[in-house]
Amino acid sequence: MDVLNRIARCGQKPILKAGELELNTRFRIHNIRRTKSLFGNSVLVELDNYAVFLPRRISDYLTEEKIDELLRDPRPLYLIYLEKEDARNPTSAHCFEFQRVDDEILGE
Repeated sequence: MDVLNRIARCGQKPILKAGELELNTRFRIHNIRRTKSLFGNSVLVELDNYAVFLPRRISDYLTEEKIDELLRDPRPLYLIYLEKEDARNPTSAHCFEFQRVDDEILGE
């Protein structure tokens, strides 16, 4: 019912750019989904108050099966924005870490 009401109220979360996330802060992930954007297939991560598109290198890795596996685990999943590789270079990579509430870092 919550999802239906959010859709009915046009309650789509605002989308932030990766660089707009606060550094070194854990953001709880409520949903992960593959979607089509202006730049092709992407992965959108829904956080508490907004959503963010993950970089292409992460989107390419996260297949539907891997997303389902992440979402099936009952432990809360968090996204941490660590840094931009080179803040002076607009094309440098954004660095992230995924964590479970017990601080288990997800590996490949």
